[in-house]
Amino acid sequence: MKTISTMLVFLSAACLGGMSLKAKDCSSAMKDGIAMSTPIKQQFAQQIDASGSGSGARSGPVTGPVQGSQVALWEPVSEIEDGGIYMIRCAQNHNLVWDISGGVLNNGTQIQLYDINYTHAQKFVFKKQFNSLDGKVTYRLSPLFNYDKVLRFESDANGALLKIDDERYDSLNIYTDKISFTPYYNRQTEFFAATCFVNQAQMGHTRITAPQAACGEKIRIKDTSLPGAEEILTWELLNTDYVGLNVGNLTYINGKNESRYVARVPYTGRYVIETHNYGSVEKDTYLRLVRDSTNTQVAYNDDGGAGRNAKITYNFQYLEEYSIYLRGYSSSVKGNCYLVLRPEKTIYMSSVFDFGLNNHDYTTYVNQAKPFVRNLGYYPEVQTNLHPDNLFYGQDWEGTRKVQRDYYVHRDHGSPRSALYFDRDQRVEIRYNNLPDFTGTGVIAWIMCNGADEAHGGAGHCLARQSVINGADYSFGFRDSIYTLSGDIFVQKFFEGLQTRELEEAIIYACQAAINAHPSWTDDGIKMPSIFLNGGSTEYRYTVTETSYTRTTINY
Repeated sequence: MKTISTMLVFLSAACLGGMSLKAKDCSSAMKDGIAMSTPIKQQFAQQIDASGSGSGARSGPVTGPVQGSQVALWEPVSEIEDGGIYMIRCAQNHNLVWDISGGVLNNGTQIQLYDINYTHAQKFVFKKQFNSLDGKVTYRLSPLFNYDKVLRFESDANGALLKIDDERYDSLNIYTDKISFTPYYNRQTEFFAATCFVNQAQMGHTRITAPQAACGEKIRIKDTSLPGAEEILTWELLNTDYVGLNVGNLTYINGKNESRYVARVPYTGRYVIETHNYGSVEKDTYLRLVRDSTNTQVAYNDDGGAGRNAKITYNFQYLEEYSIYLRGYSSSVKGNCYLVLRPEKTIYMSSVFDFGLNNHDYTTYVNQAKPFVRNLGYYPEVQTNLHPDNLFYGQDWEGTRKVQRDYYVHRDHGSPRSALYFDRDQRVEIRYNNLPDFTGTGVIAWIMCNGADEAHGGAGHCLARQSVINGADYSFGFRDSIYTLSGDIFVQKFFEGLQTRELEEAIIYACQAAINAHPSWTDDGIKMPSIFLNGGSTEYRYTVTETSYTRTTINY
């Protein structure tokens, strides 16, 4: 049964009937720690016992090999971490690695094989993606010093070259920056590399290679017209001295002897550097942070994290190198722990490019909201064309699902009760009754047609209401079809509005911006947003004009 009440609200109105929906309030639903019962990937350690003997622990010093039971940096890995920073070495010639020609980050700069020199031009950030054709894990590679650039093939033709480019999501660009690394038969640290294409039959078979293993050769898609084309080069991924973002870097503590790691954050803002327990044995750790350019210690901590773990929260105001020094609090502290660098707060946004249908490029407009997200103090993570199974269940290193953030935003096509997930000629529905548990998520925004439309499903059967029933604090969507340009305007204006407004006012502000941009679109569903709260028992249903709005309260 519904109970309904209506009121007319002008722009001077404040909150939602006493319900505080300020952006900052959502953070109370998020926990700073991790569930220690969650299995953690053990990339850098194998069979480490209490005394520290064994092999595989990642070493800290950047000056060369470490003596004893630990392996030096620059060793090949068997498992790729999302956010990890690696060098890509030719397995046929260990002196050659992928290299940005001349170290120039301009669009069009080619990627080549070059003598290994350990410079920034030879280190790449691996950001995990998924291809919805078959769910195969792929990665988008960015230069270490610019996360907004990617490595992209210039086309899908035989012999196409790999070059630096902007993050773009139009036409084939949705695929040509996605690279998979498949183990080379029984060699655990050697990989075939392949790029993804719209033709599913090619998936995993379009090899990335070079004409020969020689300095100066360009990385390209295999070209059968070139001499030696039958020889496919394979690759090894080497650990580097950089701490990747949101990666559980397993390291060894040897008393008060410091290990040094290098950090360079992708954007200015607040980040957390912390240690986590390895196994059940707690280590008393000590951290300090040094800005390299001035050789100035800017922060230090002991016991600021969970238990006796150290934790530094620091506002990085410069995009340059910092050194993280880690040691035990006393000489008796020995053994392994995880070292983690992460943004203090993250907003997770997902979207699609519906290649082969309407060619709507939703993700680029979501991407353009990044500056507004950063102005809110959040790190923006944008992913596109994910496999539906990974859209909601993708995890950080500690096992926390990415949707469990203060904000989760999805920009897509939509129909009553479902999001229509497009990829090439396939259409996949994400229906309201297939949504996961959203406990721990603050606000979910369904920016698409019909995200709050209960048509054909009975009272309240829509994505937005079901998101709150499934545990989110708040969720909102639109009760009718919205125009593509209106939705694109809304994404940016919503995050801009949150800088000075509560949630309700930010939504109205964004709707009115879209209405005023196209006042002749009288049938635009952007005028009809709904917010759901209180576990799905309450809906605030709006009708928005250029200067005011009507709010109706519905109790289920």
